[in-house]
Amino acid sequence: MCDGTEAVLVHEGINGTYFKEGDCEDLVDKISGFLRNPERSLEMGRNSVDIIRNRVNVNKVLNEYKRAFRFVAGTHA
Repeated sequence: MCDGTEAVLVHEGINGTYFKEGDCEDLVDKISGFLRNPERSLEMGRNSVDIIRNRVNVNKVLNEYKRAFRFVAGTHA
């Protein structure tokens, strides 16, 4: 079970992959794919760093909260 943040943080084939919930064979298949292709795993790791630095980080999240609070308060500045 997920809380929704995975959809923001994990981009299928770009910086990770999903497995079918409760499906051990699918999980093993996904992990095996990473082990068979370490270069791809490293690339996905670099892509994850880029996503965290530039798209999803505490400063970006706080700015979105501030924007939402301003909207609710009626101060759209």
